[in-house]
Amino acid sequence: MTKNDNLAFWLSGTYAALQLLCFITFICFVSSSGIVAKIGENGLGIVTRLMGLILAVIGVQMLIFGVTAALPFDTRG
Repeated sequence: MTKNDNLAFWLSGTYAALQLLCFITFICFVSSSGIVAKIGENGLGIVTRLMGLILAVIGVQMLIFGVTAALPFDTRG
């Protein structure tokens, strides 16, 4: 395989994953009223809090990576 073949293969896989995620999101949006009816208001509150926690964890991780990349730390002890 040449370098261009590898790039085309990688891009086609990325595009397929993006299409799959868009399809899953569409299905969730279309069936959202049924999902809320099944899990109820309490379940919706739990899911909302869990998603907020995951978003906060991702934000803190990005902050830590940014600070450690910007500041020179001596890791030799």
